[in-house]
Amino acid sequence: IHICKEDLWTFQFEFEYEDDGAWVEGGSFDIEAMVVAPEGDRVWMFEKRQHWEKNVFGWPRVFESDNIKEALAAASRGKDRFVQIKVKEITKFPRACEKAPEAWEWLSQPENAFFGRKVIEEEQIATTVYKYKKMHEYGHREGLIDLFMNGTDCSNFPPIFWMITGANLHPNGKRLAIQTYSGAFEYVFSERLNFRELADLKPRQLALPRFDQVESIVYSHDGKSLFAIPESRGRKGWQDVEQITCRKTAPVVAVQEEPVEKEEGEEGEG
Repeated sequence: IHICKEDLWTFQFEFEYEDDGAWVEGGSFDIEAMVVAPEGDRVWMFEKRQHWEKNVFGWPRVFESDNIKEALAAASRGKDRFVQIKVKEITKFPRACEKAPEAWEWLSQPENAFFGRKVIEEEQIATTVYKYKKMHEYGHREGLIDLFMNGTDCSNFPPIFWMITGANLHPNGKRLAIQTYSGAFEYVFSERLNFRELADLKPRQLALPRFDQVESIVYSHDGKSLFAIPESRGRKGWQDVEQITCRKTAPVVAVQEEPVEKEEGEEGEG
């Protein structure tokens, strides 16, 4: 794709947010996820809370921008390629497990116990958790595994579990996919682009928990499937692109030695 200089813009986002009951202008946030309206006139940003923040266990903020097309039109009348966009907090939304606790229930099933241990023992989660809270406060590695597999109050889980690393908006504007370190989740709006609903919506789980730095998720052009790309930290070679689809099959155990065969006459659905 050839990009002319006239198409290149630098955006500076100016935040307005609520803090302890007062509205504040300015500041900066760790934003790793942003979605764009199908019309291209607005964006929404999702906060990723960090361990040094005073309210790391709090719900992440959702920011909505002013009309970007209007800002671009005003800027295009001059020679400056630098555009300032105001974004304002419109809501905060709960961790996925608070609205959909069943996302973790499968971990308590004996057949999935190996997977629960494998996630923590073989990935870098223990090292990462240490940045947010001392491991001994979780009972060291075994305590963390027990919490991960049997915990019922996800507000006690390490903050890293629920940090938002990616997001994408369905082409119809009514579905939102969120990627976290605890898997991918989808939210369905009652009206398109109604991000203010996020505080009350119950998500559905799209993918299992994993901790290999999944940093992005995106719908296909027709909205029938999603693709996730892990960062693949510490591995050589190209990054994986993983497709998430819906199939009318019986639940598949997360870790298994033999492939599950479809029953005769059973067909998949994309």
